[in-house]
Amino acid sequence: MYNFTWKDIEKTRSKNDFLIKVTPSETIQSKKSLNDIAKHISLNIQRIRFIVASEAKTKIFDKALGQAWLLVEPIIIAWLYFFITTIVFEYTGEKKQFLFILTSVVFWRWFSRTIDGSPLSIVGYSSVLKQTRFPVLVIVMAFMATEMFFFAISVLVLIVFLFLYGYYPNWMYIYLPLVLATQFSFMLFLTVIFSIIGTFFKDLSGLLYALTGVWWYLSPGIYPVSKIPQDWLWLYMLNPFAHILPAYRNIFIDNISPPLLPLLIILTVFAIFSGLAIKLFNKARYYFFAFL
Repeated sequence: MYNFTWKDIEKTRSKNDFLIKVTPSETIQSKKSLNDIAKHISLNIQRIRFIVASEAKTKIFDKALGQAWLLVEPIIIAWLYFFITTIVFEYTGEKKQFLFILTSVVFWRWFSRTIDGSPLSIVGYSSVLKQTRFPVLVIVMAFMATEMFFFAISVLVLIVFLFLYGYYPNWMYIYLPLVLATQFSFMLFLTVIFSIIGTFFKDLSGLLYALTGVWWYLSPGIYPVSKIPQDWLWLYMLNPFAHILPAYRNIFIDNISPPLLPLLIILTVFAIFSGLAIKLFNKARYYFFAFL
């Protein structure tokens, strides 16, 4: 055992030029300069871009039907729900029912794909993490960025159908960043939490797949909120997607502004929760390697 004194403390620089002091009780890292922070962020962005490009190539561009399936999938799902609601259950309460459903499916698939895959986001890179000092949180952010890239391709399909139905960009699009930020903050919180839990419990992904399937039917994706009985409406409105999905339809189809207060509340709450989840992630990451 070593007897450290202040005379023994060595000042060293890490690869990022951050000053580190080692004491008998702890390791102290100096405050990072703005230049250091900018370099660190730039490096992580490059890492995320590399992972997204690699994942996109593996899952889409290297497969014969990869690109086609990504474009066709939301259309097939929307047509299936359209058939069930209009033919089987003879529901004709909404005009442009297919477009309503397709809009919901595109934004819901972004959510469900991200959440369903989040428990395996770290485990899938176990070999890299064991052999290198690659930042674990960057892996999770890269996973979300990859799913966002796939989502962007699906949005192109939605835009084509909006044009075919005669719906063009309007002034209500100024509210779109708010709705996207609201959904993203909600997804970020759940993704970080489930990536932590999924590292320790490998079966979580299958459970989430079932839960998001049920969650879809408890959200106004194929029916309007007005179909919910008044006695249960207060409980139903606790679901963030009871506000998020109709907001997209308000913007793209109805050409009206969505109710802003519920969206702002959801955004604020889950932005705070996401910050807390990332702090929890930074503490839990030291235990990941025993389970990878």
